[in-house]
Amino acid sequence: MIDLPNSASNQGTFIFGINPKGTVTGNYFLNNAYHGYVRTRNGTVTTFDPTGATGTSPASINPAGAITGNYSDANGTHGFVRIPAQPDE
Repeated sequence: MIDLPNSASNQGTFIFGINPKGTVTGNYFLNNAYHGYVRTRNGTVTTFDPTGATGTSPASINPAGAITGNYSDANGTHGFVRIPAQPDE
């Protein structure tokens, strides 16, 4: 089970990718929008959204922790790559 911030009002959590270290990525629905998250094997959760995103959908995570996916904003749907600031973030 993954508990995200504000989990009491969280309306759904989804996992879309896992890397060999056991770090997972996915999204959760909160306040009428999907937001991205990454959860390390030890349970540390970091949430993220690209600037201006109205919906974030991570699709995969590689062994180095880079996450790819797509997001929506006022101009349509776009791809993103999230590079972690430090390993396992």
